[in-house]
Amino acid sequence: MKKITSLIFIIIMMLAFNVQATEFEEEWTPAIQIQNETKTVYTNFDIASEKAQLGDTFLLGEWNDTELWRQTDNDNALKQYLNLSEPTTKTLKQFEAKTVWDYWEYNNPEKQIKSIMQYYFKLDGYNRIVLDYINYFGVKK
Repeated sequence: MKKITSLIFIIIMMLAFNVQATEFEEEWTPAIQIQNETKTVYTNFDIASEKAQLGDTFLLGEWNDTELWRQTDNDNALKQYLNLSEPTTKTLKQFEAKTVWDYWEYNNPEKQIKSIMQYYFKLDGYNRIVLDYINYFGVKK
């Protein structure tokens, strides 16, 4: 009986420790990093647009006080900031005799930053066009 009681106590302690550990995890906040010599990260997009120089680019990412900056491909926060869910400009290009998306721009004239998605394609092993990767970034207007 003592073994079962001890085992139950150990399981309860392990569960309590797991609950406490998850309470201390910090949330990641959407952020952008200006791509200049300072590489400054901002969680406030208005301040970032004020501090940036014309033509500066921004990497999209996340920030928390423990792990600091990490780059991500999630552009939802920038789209929300721009108040746009659909691109304002889409361009096409020819790739291996097919027409594919090349460039999407989210541009709100009231904001100082625009968001850009550049598409890159390649041929797979069967000579079909496949999406290689998408480059997400912001640009100071």
